Amino acid sequence: MSDPSPNLLNVPRLLFDLHQANRIAQSIYGCLDAREIANRVTQELVEQFNCRLARIWLVERQFPHLKLVASSGLYTNTDGCFGQVPMGAFKVGKIAQNRVSFLSNNLADEPWVKDRDWAIHHGIQGFAGYPLATPETVVGVLAVFSCEPLAPEFLEILLSLCTTVTVALGNALEFEKSQHSKSAQRSPLNLPSPMLSDRLAHILQRVPLKLVGTERSLPISLTYLFLRLAEVVQQLNCMTCSLIYEQEFAILRSIVPVSEAIALEENSLQDSFLPHEIEHISFASTCLGGRLEAILDSPQTILQIALQLPYAQEPNPIRVRVNMRSPALQFAFSQMVVAAGFSLCVTPSKKIPLISDRSSLIYESQYVVWVQHDSPIIPKTVKAKIDLETNPRQLRQAIETIMGGGIWGIEDDTQTQPTLSVREREVMKLLTQGLRDRQIANRLYISESTVKFHINNTLAKLKAKTRMQALYQLMQNGWFDDRR
Repeated sequence: MSDPSPNLLNVPRLLFDLHQANRIAQSIYGCLDAREIANRVTQELVEQFNCRLARIWLVERQFPHLKLVASSGLYTNTDGCFGQVPMGAFKVGKIAQNRVSFLSNNLADEPWVKDRDWAIHHGIQGFAGYPLATPETVVGVLAVFSCEPLAPEFLEILLSLCTTVTVALGNALEFEKSQHSKSAQRSPLNLPSPMLSDRLAHILQRVPLKLVGTERSLPISLTYLFLRLAEVVQQLNCMTCSLIYEQEFAILRSIVPVSEAIALEENSLQDSFLPHEIEHISFASTCLGGRLEAILDSPQTILQIALQLPYAQEPNPIRVRVNMRSPALQFAFSQMVVAAGFSLCVTPSKKIPLISDRSSLIYESQYVVWVQHDSPIIPKTVKAKIDLETNPRQLRQAIETIMGGGIWGIEDDTQTQPTLSVREREVMKLLTQGLRDRQIANRLYISESTVKFHINNTLAKLKAKTRMQALYQLMQNGWFDDRR
């Protein structure tokens, strides 16, 4: 078979790069710290795409310049000679000013390069610079440097990733701006801190607020959630609010009008009615041992929203780790773990139960709970199987059963996913990078016939007819997903 046209994109490589970029997008989901977002993106570009250097500059509105906020790879400091770049100066400043991307695979030969010897010394060949811009404004600039020529597949994915990063940074910067604005309106530091009822009254403005019980000082975590809920219900034209202090709980109860156009039968609401912040508050309250309820009262024109939080939170003794491919499922099962009475953990350990749908992580724990939702096949080594209809009580039973040495939810006729050897996984992963059999053999110091042997073994295990089918199955089941 003749070689494919060099003008065509390498489909396996494109799929793999898309998979990696999706993981970067997931890592910044919900983050409202602009510097943290920038740091995560540059670090992932270096680790996942083998970039020699990745940097992000953000536009500082009060001054006409770009400020370097994240640098990963060859340099990690952000206060060097490119720490601040005036708009229009150097290539980075021109990218921001003109909102035009720039690509090169011969960096040392470019006339605009300030220090050609630096590029030659470090073997830098590829450079890509993209403006992080919306139709209205420029947020910053993303630049990557590589020791190898930048593949067209990577450049396609990087362009798409820049859009995601721009949106995330824009949201974070708007959030930080609003926080600074609120901070400027607060009382001087030498005055005593106002009680929660005073702060709620300030947010709710003309909404009647009723205080029930003796007011007491609350931890900052509880105070924050109550204030966030007050901001949300105030946007929903709240009719009245009550702050209630009981013996073990503090409760903020509000009444919100619901128009007939969005009121539905059987006491349910359209998902679009309540802001997304409600989900975040609900999850955080669950982590603190509380709960948030939204109840539609008859005749379905009034919505009661109540946040109940305990004064003291007892730490849960058993820690559980959740690592899902989808951010929505990550959120849902993290919330379920807390609702089941466990503590969330992010550090991998053989002794810590793992809830996941990623095949690449099943060796990280002795107690794997597999989430089955898009395929009837499960890995052979898992000890428990749950699905999207599992409730917190069942999850607790599953984890307690497997930690006691048993198996939960796996029937004898359950289809199991074949286990690939380390070498088979290495060969298949190199295939996703567009390498040919001979190149893989050279990379792994094995013969070309051995490479074909491992590929044929993998196809047989997966019952795949072609390499493309096998790669698709492996990607869908997270075999190449090394995220921790």
